[in-house]
Amino acid sequence: MMKRCFAAIALVLTTSMGGAQQVSVPSGLDIALYDVILEPAQQTARFRFLAPQIGIENGATFTDVVPDLQYLCDKIVVPGLAENGWTDGDVVISLSASEVEFGVASPEVVQYFQPFSIQAGACMWEDF
Repeated sequence: MMKRCFAAIALVLTTSMGGAQQVSVPSGLDIALYDVILEPAQQTARFRFLAPQIGIENGATFTDVVPDLQYLCDKIVVPGLAENGWTDGDVVISLSASEVEFGVASPEVVQYFQPFSIQAGACMWEDF
């Protein structure tokens, strides 16, 4: 059973970020959190970010955003989850050029995904 807890996580993020929905990342891209999905049975948290500038045509490849993905996990996701009592498990961070419905194929939209595991309060880069 999936549980959407966007409001709780967003509240933590906006509080820690001075009321802003935008997230500052190392690359300087415009990134904003638009969805959080927790799957307690699988110990998986999905954080979905809007990043309109991604994709080869827009100038930001996956390689360009690798530092951003790690930063989002370390500085945004882990603290947000910890504030809500979630201290271990897996995280999937996605960056999407436009908002897409979860679970619906949208091949026309550039999306980057990266899994992490939370170990001892830190994000560990994982492979699919």
